[in-house]
Amino acid sequence: MYEKQDKQGVIEKPRPRVSVRKTEVFKCNTCPFHANTDTHTLNECKTFKKKSVSERKKFLKDHNICYKCCNAVDHNFKSCTFTGRCSECDSDRHPSALHYFQSVSQKDHGRERPSTNNQRPPTFGTDQQVRSSCTKVCGKGFSGKSCSKTVLAKVYPNGQPARARTVYCILDDQSNRTLCRPELFDILCTDSESVGEECYTLVSCSGSFQTSGRTLSGLTVSALDDSFSISLPRVLECVQIPDTHSEIPTPEVTQYHDHLSDIPIPPLRPDVDIVLLIGRDVPDAHHVYEQRLGRPNAPFAQRLGLGWVVVGEVCLDAHKSNVNVMKTYIHSDGRPSLFQPCESKIAVKTTNNDIFIETANDNKQGLSIEDKEFVKMMDLEFCQDETGHWSAPLPFRTLRVRLPNNKAEAYRRAKSLDASLRRNPTKQKHCMEFMRGILDKGHAELAPSLQDEEECWYLPLFGVYHPMKKDKIRIVFDSSSKHDGVSLNSVLMSGPDLTNSLAGILMRFRKEKVAITGDIEQMFYQSTIITEIT
Repeated sequence: MYEKQDKQGVIEKPRPRVSVRKTEVFKCNTCPFHANTDTHTLNECKTFKKKSVSERKKFLKDHNICYKCCNAVDHNFKSCTFTGRCSECDSDRHPSALHYFQSVSQKDHGRERPSTNNQRPPTFGTDQQVRSSCTKVCGKGFSGKSCSKTVLAKVYPNGQPARARTVYCILDDQSNRTLCRPELFDILCTDSESVGEECYTLVSCSGSFQTSGRTLSGLTVSALDDSFSISLPRVLECVQIPDTHSEIPTPEVTQYHDHLSDIPIPPLRPDVDIVLLIGRDVPDAHHVYEQRLGRPNAPFAQRLGLGWVVVGEVCLDAHKSNVNVMKTYIHSDGRPSLFQPCESKIAVKTTNNDIFIETANDNKQGLSIEDKEFVKMMDLEFCQDETGHWSAPLPFRTLRVRLPNNKAEAYRRAKSLDASLRRNPTKQKHCMEFMRGILDKGHAELAPSLQDEEECWYLPLFGVYHPMKKDKIRIVFDSSSKHDGVSLNSVLMSGPDLTNSLAGILMRFRKEKVAITGDIEQMFYQSTIITEIT
């Protein structure tokens, strides 16, 4: 650095040199959400943060504001060089204006006027939002019995103390509504006009979800000695109220603390449930009239209008930790499960110690329930008649639909077959010879006349040729043909698969020197159906 003289001889001191490595210049120096009337940025605007994330993003898009910095309109997200952090969660992934949660920072820089329109925060499309910040952490680090603000009190309809019921109440100033379990409705709800229905969003440390419940008005809660009573506002039904009796203070735990030994705590009532949670909408119930403090980290007691409460861990130096489990089922083998055990128990017993014993049926396929029913029916009714033919019943299913009259469908198929045979005289000749042989051999007979409303089924038929036997036709009785969605096969049991496997046939061919095959002509027509469908 050096000094410089002007023409009059005055020495000018050198100006300090300032180096700026990086400078960001934004055009949105005022809040566009307030029409640029307030001297704060969009990231500092508390009113803007109360909007939902989708509403905030829509506002940025409509005003061409950069999503990354939320403070400029001369560039977009890709070209933005903003490297700041969110003032709410210190995240570098989003600016403060796009903070995902609906919490507003408590920092007030004096650049935004307080709101005067008394607007409530958004409620996710429901009527109102119920917040419960009560938290209980269990598991590793649990150090024993801990008491909460739970007091024994009486609840009754306004002006009807004779109907009072003794209940346990939780006093929770972190809940903005007074809640009650459904049991309280069942006990005190007799006036249908005082009961309503309300949708709400329950927000707690475990998350938020939308639900609905009944509402009840006109209730009074009082101390056991009637020294204090207060009318409750409209209470809301909630099944999430914890019913943990281990957190209720008792004389057995307060007598070991000098500063709590003379507090009048009622004995534990195991038969009384925790059915009421009094929130901060009943401020008089939370007034502290007297307080007992002990050494650091010791439990303390407060005298409220409804009675004395104890807060904190009340175990002494040596204790055994109790673990509360809401639902546990122990199976007969000692394995725990969350599912209710099945009353039907299957026990497998072995007759000897050899679990690898082989039997003759090991390689046979097991039968299903329907297959067993089919085999049982055939064992009882399958027989050989005096003519030497085997007679078998139609294996109808136990539960089946009634067969509809498919005469119209069978008649349509018959006309189609007749037209096809007229166009092919050779095929017509073969069909006539086949059907004549069926009748001459007694494999078929004319059906008797039908009675009114009698169940019946007509079998359509068609002819097919074997590729190696062009001069011999086989007539197929189509029992798979459907009418009104029903076919004959659909109401009959198919029975077990008794066909020999191809692998077994090939292995037996290699076992002996000579293999013999046979063919029974018209084998399926040799059986007589004794249970008839006309």
